[in-house]
Amino acid sequence: MKKAPRRPKAPEPRLPYTKTAMYVEIAERTGVDKSWVAAVFKSFAAVVDEELFAPSGSRTVEVPELGVKLINALRPPTEARPGRNPHTGAAIVVAAKPARWKLRARFLKRMKEGLALTPEPQ
Repeated sequence: MKKAPRRPKAPEPRLPYTKTAMYVEIAERTGVDKSWVAAVFKSFAAVVDEELFAPSGSRTVEVPELGVKLINALRPPTEARPGRNPHTGAAIVVAAKPARWKLRARFLKRMKEGLALTPEPQ
């Protein structure tokens, strides 16, 4: 009997970048020192923190080069309400929740186009 042909092996997945590897890669591509790249990332993180979390911030940061928009929205408080235990069917009271901040990330056109080019998983 003839054996079935073997499937070709899928390529090994690459490990994600570490912070150091990312700094080195950007430094090589731009021709600047790695410490400068680290300083830029620190400054960028400070600006994002200030805009999202400071009381005087706009609560929204858009990074078009990455294709991401970060939004820090205030969720209103909810009142206690009646509900049912899905397992027993007994009536219960769902507890009230206080107002809270919710951080969301929305993908912009650039990221959506990049996701459309990603090959389907096998």
